Amino acid sequence: MSGIGDANRQHCSKECAKNHAAKTVSTWQAEHPEMRTTYRKNQLTKDPGYERKRWQDRRGRILDLLGGECVVCGVTNPYWLHVDFIPTGRGQTYRHPRHYRYVSEHLDEFRILCANHHYELTLTGRIKGTDITQ
Repeated sequence: MSGIGDANRQHCSKECAKNHAAKTVSTWQAEHPEMRTTYRKNQLTKDPGYERKRWQDRRGRILDLLGGECVVCGVTNPYWLHVDFIPTGRGQTYRHPRHYRYVSEHLDEFRILCANHHYELTLTGRIKGTDITQ
């Protein structure tokens, strides 16, 4: 572990933290084999569409938070909208979090684009007729 940086940090890198977490989880699972059966049983009794509904609800809240329309053309159909992370993740080891809390705390890093404008930005690096670039 490195002595540099945050005094509360327990690991030298994200990779070491992930390795430790994986080891902790596998150890706990080995010590509590009955819990895996309980978790699986609970998972099977849930409504089959539960996760999809939960995801759609979270996505809808994020779209509402960001204005609910494409910043270029104003399209509001939620099935056509994409949440775009403005600072690109190129060269970064990890992807940014995409949950509601992170988005709400970093509103300036996200925007909504319709599928067409998002693909145009992804393919060409800019959106024609605007100052939006990657």
